[in-house]
Amino acid sequence: MSTPRDFNYPLPTGRIVNADGTPTLQEQAFRRRLWERTGSAPGTDVAYIAQQCDLASMTAERAAATALAALKQAAEVLDMAQLALARASAVEAATRKCLERCEEIAILSATTGAQPRAGNSEGLMIQAIMTRPR
Repeated sequence: MSTPRDFNYPLPTGRIVNADGTPTLQEQAFRRRLWERTGSAPGTDVAYIAQQCDLASMTAERAAATALAALKQAAEVLDMAQLALARASAVEAATRKCLERCEEIAILSATTGAQPRAGNSEGLMIQAIMTRPR
């Protein structure tokens, strides 16, 4: 079983180049280990990454604020729709009550022998109620 290699290498101490300008063996070993550790990758710019994280965070905050505003607006619309439904239900109940009264009047008129006349709007209403499908 192999163990992970230790890519750490101490910084060169003392001179890093020989008198003729070539790197010392210690400097060469340090560079080789550094090259192996980074995998010859170019590296990352931490300031750029932090800037991108801040930008993403601000964008997310704006999106969350927009979503919250839309949610509040949707809640207001829902409240208005519920109010309209309640009013419509009340109108429906009143209309049903009126229809029941008209039906009672029509039944009374029919059973008492009153005949609808062509120009009589009440008679036409009674006739319409009596002939409506159930």
